[in-house]
Amino acid sequence: EAMEYYMDHLQSRNGMEGPRPVYGDWLNYDVTDKAYISLSWYAYDAELMVLFSNVLGKADRAAYYTDLRNRIVALWRERDVNEAGDDLTIGTQTAYLLALRFKLVEDSLRETLIKRLEKKIIDNTKMAAGDVVIALPSTGIHSNGFSLCRKVFDIDNNNPELYIAR
Repeated sequence: EAMEYYMDHLQSRNGMEGPRPVYGDWLNYDVTDKAYISLSWYAYDAELMVLFSNVLGKADRAAYYTDLRNRIVALWRERDVNEAGDDLTIGTQTAYLLALRFKLVEDSLRETLIKRLEKKIIDNTKMAAGDVVIALPSTGIHSNGFSLCRKVFDIDNNNPELYIAR
């Protein structure tokens, strides 16, 4: 029944285009450019290929993919970090998460982006009455969001039993 409501909601908001013709974010439907997402994943794919090549003992392929990843990240930074070098050109949750998870930004920028991502999640103003939120079962909070979830729910200062689904 919840999925029916969700589908009706999407159609009433965007007609036959579904959620949107581009990717959205978890708590708000800010638009994240497909080219941004694609290039971010391409850099991560190259990183994985370095790891696989090393495991297989193919040092020449590892060197090739290391160089490829470096070139992809350089292009990504040129295109997706603002001129001042203190933020991304796309300020969506997806953009921040991909930049952080795939290690696309300099270490000096990571803390700033983490704070901006936290603010976007906690201070969400895009949700409104009538929006449908769908929750999917999970085995728990995983590495990509564990410390942020601990902070959001103040787990360190509350009884963790409060957050276990029954």
